Amino acid sequence: MWQEEHFSRSKRSERLMMDFREVLSHCDVFDIGFTGTPWTFDNKQKGDRNVKVRLDRVVASTAWSAAFPDFRLRHIVSSRSDHCPILLAADDSVQGSGAPIRRYEVAWEREPSLAATVEEAWSRRVPGQDLGDVHAALSSVMSSMHSWKKENFKSVPKEIEKMRSQLDEIATLTDTESTEKRNKMLREMEELLYREEKMWLQPL
Repeated sequence: MWQEEHFSRSKRSERLMMDFREVLSHCDVFDIGFTGTPWTFDNKQKGDRNVKVRLDRVVASTAWSAAFPDFRLRHIVSSRSDHCPILLAADDSVQGSGAPIRRYEVAWEREPSLAATVEEAWSRRVPGQDLGDVHAALSSVMSSMHSWKKENFKSVPKEIEKMRSQLDEIATLTDTESTEKRNKMLREMEELLYREEKMWLQPL
């Protein structure tokens, strides 16, 4: 929509941007704004060949904004694509929260220390004769795993959000140290995203 949304040595066509703004005005919609990096596309080239631009946006009518005042748009940093996903969601402050579900999570298996924890917990079981005893033994193992989780396995969604916030802070820095730090964080995010994918694939 605007020249300041294009970060490159070249300029965008003012005429084409004006045409786009006129179309939005004709349709009686407006850009709802965003949080996060000021672009949604980065060609990841170096030096003068680098192009960052805000290609993706959400527009809405006044009636929609009045009906959904708590919705916000966020640009999400991605380590796997040259495009940032954009997320339109209700503000966290208005979302409800429920009690966490106590269950085994496949993503825990990414931590090597899990196997020893399960083996040690199972060895402490009291041998039994019926299904009630087996249930008690499994419940004890589950309790041990959740205690292990608190110490060794941080919340994946929270860690991803934390890392994305850190990446947002250094996104516009181009010095060598910041670039190396960003690349290291993106590699770490790959592991977090893999764990998150495992969590989403696990049946409820």
